[in-house]
Amino acid sequence: RALEKELRRALERVGTPRVLPLHEALLMVESGRRRSARRREILEVELPARAGTIEGESEELANRIAKLGEEISRALGQLAASPEDAAPLATAEEARRAADSARLGVEQVEAEFRSAERSLAARVTEGGERAREVEEALFEGEESLRRAILFRDALDVAREALGAAASSAYSDFRRGLTQASRTILSHWDVPYEALEFADDLSVSVVARGGRITSASEIAVGLSTGAREQLHLTARLAAIHYLGTGDRAIPLLLDDPLVSADDDRFVSVMRFLARDVLSERPVLVISCHAWRHEKLLDRLEPEVRERLSWVSLGASRGAKRGEVDPPAQLRLV
Repeated sequence: RALEKELRRALERVGTPRVLPLHEALLMVESGRRRSARRREILEVELPARAGTIEGESEELANRIAKLGEEISRALGQLAASPEDAAPLATAEEARRAADSARLGVEQVEAEFRSAERSLAARVTEGGERAREVEEALFEGEESLRRAILFRDALDVAREALGAAASSAYSDFRRGLTQASRTILSHWDVPYEALEFADDLSVSVVARGGRITSASEIAVGLSTGAREQLHLTARLAAIHYLGTGDRAIPLLLDDPLVSADDDRFVSVMRFLARDVLSERPVLVISCHAWRHEKLLDRLEPEVRERLSWVSLGASRGAKRGEVDPPAQLRLV
């Protein structure tokens, strides 16, 4: 406000009406300044030139014209223009109009130059922001890549460790099954030392003396009872190797040796009573009651005491008023 008041007082001193707005007053002063400059040019340049040269000023005028020519040549060289472009006009009015037109062109070019500068500054700012975003994205990408590489290496190490552990555990499992089968077969009167398990858990038999009998030879060369005994050995070896714990689940067998001879049948039942019953309950389901009755006569008394016999047929008969036989052997 103080600056505006000072401008108002200055404009009043040069004769500007007080009622005019400030911008119109400034335009009026600028118009007056231009008219005054034009008047001074007319009085100092054009009128003396038309009235003829004043005595003693011809030399000075020639020097001025020469200097103007040099300036024109220099300007033309800077603008890469030819002398024809600066040819003198016929009248002073044409020169004035040409000057005004050139001035307008210069102002337009300057306005375009300022607009181009502002656009360039905006583009530079935008480019700087984009460059910063790109740098940040590049940094984040490099960090993500580094973490991904680290994660991949960790996965490779974990895969190798798990593979080694799995291979070791699987190898231990196979060796454990073989050792468990060796322990089981040592209690039976059979001509075999152990079972060997391949990678696919297919079974081959090691006979006494170290000869290995393949699965195909087992299928062709052994009797049905012998094959049943070997398959039962494999299942019992898996149960024995995997352990029992405090709450071992019962072992349920459905006529496991229905095709085996009596000697093999007795040796297997003796092994179940002596060694497996200490780990878990054993239930043997059979429809051959006579064979289990014969078993009583061939087992030792301490083994016979550990067995009991439940006859489902006798239980059905008891409902009709019949008396159950003595429950001394319970093989279900």
